[in-house]
Amino acid sequence: GELTETTSTTTTTTTTNFYPTTGDGYIYKYNTSWDTAHDATSGNYSTATATNAMVGTYKSTSAYFLARAFLPFDTSDLPDDATITGATLKTYVYSKKNQDNDGDDWVTVVQGSQPSTSMLAKTDYDLAGSVNNPTEGIDTNERKDITRVTTNAYLSFSLNSTGLGWVSKTDATKLALREGHDVIDSAFTSSSTTASQYNTLYIRSSEYTGTSYDPYLAVTYTQ
Repeated sequence: GELTETTSTTTTTTTTNFYPTTGDGYIYKYNTSWDTAHDATSGNYSTATATNAMVGTYKSTSAYFLARAFLPFDTSDLPDDATITGATLKTYVYSKKNQDNDGDDWVTVVQGSQPSTSMLAKTDYDLAGSVNNPTEGIDTNERKDITRVTTNAYLSFSLNSTGLGWVSKTDATKLALREGHDVIDSAFTSSSTTASQYNTLYIRSSEYTGTSYDPYLAVTYTQ
């Protein structure tokens, strides 16, 4: 008789958590002109050593401030034959302020392109996606309205197909966070002339003591 050979294929699904490299942090720019602050190629301040990071827009009595958070992850340990089926960015929010609640007070995920994953430079300020209307790595219904964000808890962003395409199996995956007014280039509106007002999330960075509050990227893949 004829010999028939059969091959059995088993698919395994794995989820691995990746924690930030030492280059996670934030950069902010301020100026009396919103457009100057928004369109700048370099920030006034950057840090990758603070125990926290912030993302948001705010206004003092005399200037606009825009803060962008950078979250690089070394995902090069992902298997070469992995098919990435899902990824969730999780950041621990310990505080927030939301004083321009106009519907554009949300936070989204964009792709970073900073050259280093071990430090942040002021000149990386404009490397959190395109300056105007950057491509988002989440669906619009995944944008996080600051009004509804719970503090002292993890905030989760589920990456869409675009965001999944940013997850590297050979190098670093560079994500960044920006606030809605910054993303759509619409100036933060302050109702006060005597005090600063904010639309800001404050998150723990990898430098915070221990790992219980670290940002992390949970990647699910099949082989």
